[in-house]
Amino acid sequence: MTESVLASDPVVLEGLPLSIDQAEVLRFQGYKGGSGAPPAQVLALFEEARALAARLFAPRVVYRAVPAAVEAADAVRAGGRRRSLGSGGRSPTSASGSARSATPSNGG
Repeated sequence: MTESVLASDPVVLEGLPLSIDQAEVLRFQGYKGGSGAPPAQVLALFEEARALAARLFAPRVVYRAVPAAVEAADAVRAGGRRRSLGSGGRSPTSASGSARSATPSNGG
């Protein structure tokens, strides 16, 4: 995991911590704070599921850094391809008008 963050070849980062937010999961399940707190059985089931996930999942990231430049307020050119930021995206800016962007590797 000592590869440069600007590596042009795909880099695999492994050994990442598994982070499961209990409050977020419970909110998704419809439980709200205060009087809507889940019963002890639900909390026990969550902990059991989190322990199982920790044994089964191996979080990792594969990335490749490519030169990137702003083309428009809503688009950048990265890795030879134009990438739209879409609505709600933030425009990448820098003093020079260009940046390096980490993009997912497609193996080629």
